[in-house]
Amino acid sequence: MDIVFATADEDEDSFKEYFNEMPWKAIPFSEKDRVRSLGEKYPVDGIPSLIVLSATCEVISNDNVDYCETCVKEIKHEHSLIECLQPDKQYSIEQIFKTVPHLLQPKSDEHIETNTLWQDDVQSVGVYFSAHWCPPCRGFTPELAKLYKEAQEKSSAFRIVFVSLDRDEESFNEYRGEMPWPAVPLNAGGVLKNYFQFRG
Repeated sequence: MDIVFATADEDEDSFKEYFNEMPWKAIPFSEKDRVRSLGEKYPVDGIPSLIVLSATCEVISNDNVDYCETCVKEIKHEHSLIECLQPDKQYSIEQIFKTVPHLLQPKSDEHIETNTLWQDDVQSVGVYFSAHWCPPCRGFTPELAKLYKEAQEKSSAFRIVFVSLDRDEESFNEYRGEMPWPAVPLNAGGVLKNYFQFRG
């Protein structure tokens, strides 16, 4: 992956000062027309904005900095750089969850492998986006947990995994303590949000 900085600075001194903080390339300040045309071509609604393009310049993600944070965390932890999942393509559960380092056991910090989601003849996996701070979520989660437990008593062919939008680890851990299924670690679900085109 490579990154190119397209400046929105209003003067060259500000551009140079800011660019000195960056380890990647930049479009020269003198080429503001090129930056403007890129902003019109790709879906840039504000800054900061990260538009991820394929080798053929197709938009893979425009999920801004949430997507960026996920990629950067993966690089810092020396995992292989994850393929960018394109929302208009279909992937296997195994391919999708390669973007997650591990899962957390319900009510514990124990790590489990993501492949537990599709073992034991599992036929479907529900990806549950939710947050402790969301009142409708707090009302829905106990109902979903009740149905999930009933389904597990009848068959093991269905799984759920929690992808959190909580703002801190304490809220995340408290909330997932109410759930009988595993969770994606906090802030590790950005690629899943993008792939499933999560909006709310």
